[in-house]
Amino acid sequence: IVKATPAGLAEFCAEDKKNGKLIDHLLKEVALMKNMLIHGGAKDGKYGPAMRIYTDILNTFPDYEDEYTEVNKKIALAVALELATPIHEFDTKVNVDPVERYKHFRDAFKNGELDPAFPHFSIWELRHVVNCDAKNDQMKWGRDML
Repeated sequence: IVKATPAGLAEFCAEDKKNGKLIDHLLKEVALMKNMLIHGGAKDGKYGPAMRIYTDILNTFPDYEDEYTEVNKKIALAVALELATPIHEFDTKVNVDPVERYKHFRDAFKNGELDPAFPHFSIWELRHVVNCDAKNDQMKWGRDML
């Protein structure tokens, strides 16, 4: 979390009052912070944006847990950590939407479209799945055609 730098965190907090609450939440949640660090930390030390993405994704979760919840939590954290620094869709200036990227892989997993090993991947490994610069519909097309 040292990569976040005090100046970087302060700048993030100054952007919006809600951002300070996100950082407070991160610093109070030892298990979450540890999980983030074990799996490589937020890309470029962008812990503030990672927390915003993670929170936005968690807000899409249903109020109940099911057989997909644990894998969905891993996908959510992988997306938040990896897309904390935005990436562009191939050959465009359009940012990959982190919440839509999460939903894409959540739905693909639930529909049985992914490799049987997918639920066993670590968050670190999932980061290298979700950081593709292809559009979500292009990734689906690739899976459907293989």
